[in-house]
Amino acid sequence: PLDFDVLSLDTDGNQWLLWMQLSRNGFRPKIVVVEYDEEIPYDQDLAIRYSPFPIHQLCLVKAARHPWLFGASLTAMRNLGLQLGYTLVHLSDVDLTFVRRDLLVERDLRFPAQDDPAGLCALARHQAPKLRPL
Repeated sequence: PLDFDVLSLDTDGNQWLLWMQLSRNGFRPKIVVVEYDEEIPYDQDLAIRYSPFPIHQLCLVKAARHPWLFGASLTAMRNLGLQLGYTLVHLSDVDLTFVRRDLLVERDLRFPAQDDPAGLCALARHQAPKLRPL
């Protein structure tokens, strides 16, 4: 079915493109949970272009810049979600949770924090479980 409950994307690199393509093909899940690259600064609208051969990773490692770079930033995923009709409702250390906007509107639910990536990041760090020494 094109309209279903939950889509979870965790491909270590191609989530942005997959979500966009699924949407273009008419898939409209109610909830989308998608991995993002928490190492990319939240204020950067950056998505790594797909390549069947991870040439971008080799180039970045060779340049000694960002050898860990993959996927898309929080801002790139948030912007894609907005474009596709979704609202960011939760942020964890590696995943973003979006809900289809029409479902929120019919229930009169709002998430204004999605417009403040810095605030979202601070909130996520605050809510993260504290590591206890062994």
